Amino acid sequence: MVNEYGMKDLSPSSMMDLLERMYNDVELASKYEWNATRRQTATPPKAHLHNKGYLCLAASETFEEKDCHGVEHIRPLKDLDVTSMFEEFIANWIKIE
Repeated sequence: MVNEYGMKDLSPSSMMDLLERMYNDVELASKYEWNATRRQTATPPKAHLHNKGYLCLAASETFEEKDCHGVEHIRPLKDLDVTSMFEEFIANWIKIE
């Protein structure tokens, strides 16, 4: 990652810097998307400028990521995936004030 994305190191601050650069740099974001799909296509896909999804990658907790994306914490039961099922059972017991 350091060489591929021009990072100083793999520290949390360098990772956040990478996410912010991807948010503002379509070519870097396209390279990331291409690598994320194991370069399945001959050329990198065209990423979108200011894709909030890159900034949301900084979330370290499921509910924090959902808040970043503006998604409900618990969806209707018929739409639950495995992760959401566990969230339904556990609930949001962490309170950040």
